[in-house]
Amino acid sequence: MTRPTSMPALTAVTPIAHDALAYSAPFLIEKLLKERIAETSEEAEALFSEVKKFIVLSRSDNTGTWEMYSRRIDETWHQFILFTMQYMDFCQRFFGNDLLPNFPPVIS
Repeated sequence: MTRPTSMPALTAVTPIAHDALAYSAPFLIEKLLKERIAETSEEAEALFSEVKKFIVLSRSDNTGTWEMYSRRIDETWHQFILFTMQYMDFCQRFFGNDLLPNFPPVIS
């Protein structure tokens, strides 16, 4: 299968992206359970894992705006943002800025 020429080639995961994907947020997992956004800690971890993947992907490709593909993932991301200091630390540590700009639209 050939890749269309307009599609960028996939590259290996950088060490920083790898570390961002490994980032742990027990405070967020607890909140997702408390707010009943997730029913189990495994589900909460899976939701947060998707948030991290989305952030890494959207930060690695600045050719356009990435649309959020799931309301549940979007809700998890917003719950993470509510932990402002931890979110700012995550963004600064892995992406070099305090906040990720240009929040993507959510697909309805």
